[in-house]
Amino acid sequence: MGEIQRRWCGWITLGVIMVAGGCGSGTDAHPDTGYGEGQTIPAAITCTDFCQRSSACLVDLCDEDKNTTEFEYLQDPVTANCESTCTDALLQANFTQPEWSCLFQQSCREVFQDDVCHVQATYSCSTS
Repeated sequence: MGEIQRRWCGWITLGVIMVAGGCGSGTDAHPDTGYGEGQTIPAAITCTDFCQRSSACLVDLCDEDKNTTEFEYLQDPVTANCESTCTDALLQANFTQPEWSCLFQQSCREVFQDDVCHVQATYSCSTS
């Protein structure tokens, strides 16, 4: 899991989304609005789906936490950056199908703040 940790620890200047990582601390607890809950679970574990889901969650959670919309414009660059450093093989080696399903069934806050999928998921927001 060291490889996935190295890849995700450096790819977002806006914030950090780490799954199976552990190179940063999460945020203070915020109420769950349910954003991102009950999404269609992609059949295959792919970087495209992972990066889109993760960046959408990061942007929404940071906007909620900071009570702003300043992070919205970063979703496309964050997705592109994630996709450029991710490999499907690496992702498939580090996720079980139940963990993958959990990432899409639960709300973004449950996944990235509360780590209900038990994949050491967390996020952090920063504009610097």
